[in-house]
Amino acid sequence: MNTLKIKLIMNTKHTATTTTSILLCGLLGACGGSGNSSSPEVVSCGDTGAVTIDEGNAGDFSNDIASPTAWTLGAGANILRASTSSADSDYVSFTVGPCDTLDSVTVTDFTSTANDNVAFMALQQGATFTIPEAEAVTGARIDELFGYSHYGTQSINLDILPAVGQGQGAIGFTSPLNPGTYTMWLNQTGGETQFTLVFNVSRVQP
Repeated sequence: MNTLKIKLIMNTKHTATTTTSILLCGLLGACGGSGNSSSPEVVSCGDTGAVTIDEGNAGDFSNDIASPTAWTLGAGANILRASTSSADSDYVSFTVGPCDTLDSVTVTDFTSTANDNVAFMALQQGATFTIPEAEAVTGARIDELFGYSHYGTQSINLDILPAVGQGQGAIGFTSPLNPGTYTMWLNQTGGETQFTLVFNVSRVQP
């Protein structure tokens, strides 16, 4: 794999948003572009900061694999608060910015009304989830998952992203997670469970 060389060329501050433009030479895997090393490209990196999404404020996250709740991560600690149960799976697509990496996903809260202390997360690349729940719960098409893992009370204050990347039979990945859009299936086969996940994102440094 070619090593990207990054050079800071401009930093322009606006009232509400800081936009940093960087020049990437070589393969532009981190910040998009054609990958033509003879034609360096200027890529704008928006920076609105970390974003919190909370079912308590926004309402139930999507139950539709073709139209997940969309979430764009910013640099810092992005917080997701949600609840799932056997009758309520959630689908959330998140986007790691073109000049960012997702370094960790930390469980900071996990509370089950039925003492069901284990839940499940599966991940696919792209803006939708492609496996219907009826098939996914059987383990069918596991090789189409980018990763998956169980997590729960035993995961409090732990980073579960490496475990997701090591799900047996899945495509697999190694942390940190590169720029792109990914879709999560958040599943609980027991009673209602409330949880908080913190998605820690770093900005690429020149």
